[in-house]
Amino acid sequence: MKEEPLKRGPYSRNATDKEAYNLVDEHGMGRTTHPPDCGAGDSHGRNWKIYFNYNDWRVVNASADLWYFSSMRGWEYIGQRHPEVLPEDRPISRDHYSNSLLSLKLYEKRNGYTAPTPKIKEIVKCTGWRISKMARKTLSLHCWSHALLGNKFSELMYYLVEIFSLLLWYLPSHVLGSLIANYTEEVDQSEWVRVQLQNEPKYKTVISKIIYPSYAIQQAGWKLYVLEGFPLIRKFVKWLHRPMIGKTNYVQQMLFGMKVPRDKVEAYKAMKGGRWSGYLSNRNDRAMEVLDPQPTLNNIDVDTLRTLYNETQL
Repeated sequence: MKEEPLKRGPYSRNATDKEAYNLVDEHGMGRTTHPPDCGAGDSHGRNWKIYFNYNDWRVVNASADLWYFSSMRGWEYIGQRHPEVLPEDRPISRDHYSNSLLSLKLYEKRNGYTAPTPKIKEIVKCTGWRISKMARKTLSLHCWSHALLGNKFSELMYYLVEIFSLLLWYLPSHVLGSLIANYTEEVDQSEWVRVQLQNEPKYKTVISKIIYPSYAIQQAGWKLYVLEGFPLIRKFVKWLHRPMIGKTNYVQQMLFGMKVPRDKVEAYKAMKGGRWSGYLSNRNDRAMEVLDPQPTLNNIDVDTLRTLYNETQL
């Protein structure tokens, strides 16, 4: 007998900070109730998850509108983290670029577009190698973004670049760095006692910055999620990522084709700190803790887990 899908939501754009940890502000951007900036710096990523879970197309438009030609910068094409965050103060990063494209690409797929929309083409083609003064594209990101426009050669090159990067650097450095720094395995959130890498010996912090971080693994999983070509090569790329995924990071496990237990998914509670892009181990570098009380609306990290479970495990 087929399992019933897990329930998600409810979601509201008008939620208050007493009902939700994740909010949608007057600009249509995802925020949190957590100071100091309440998530303004990472609002593109939150918009991506909102659209992924709740299909609110308005947040896709809000993110897309923050990519534009700036008359104050010699008509350079720029991105902005949030309408209240000036590009000069906090330049945009590669992740914000990727999350904006992820939202647009998923919007195309869900609405049956057979050709790229003008906005996704504009962002890909008008953003140069220098995304901002703090970030430049990598060859992998360049190939992936052009793959979103239907370029099969770029998609193939993206997979090949990822394979060589994983085999020659990411996997060896992960194994060696984890051994040297004695990073422990992840624990279940019910067993989690807050540890922060900043309080560990300095060399562990240095090694953590050198080897492949959890947020990049999750980002790689989402990039593969929206691609469709070369299924056998894509499956191999997913398989290569698996040794770097935490024991209890169920979102990453599902993104890379692994099985997860339903009871763990049902029992998971919302946390601060971006659980699925961080670590529940002594490699943790964030203020991660279970929210108390639990939100009644916009439970993004819970619903991301449940949406993926319904899509990949049933």
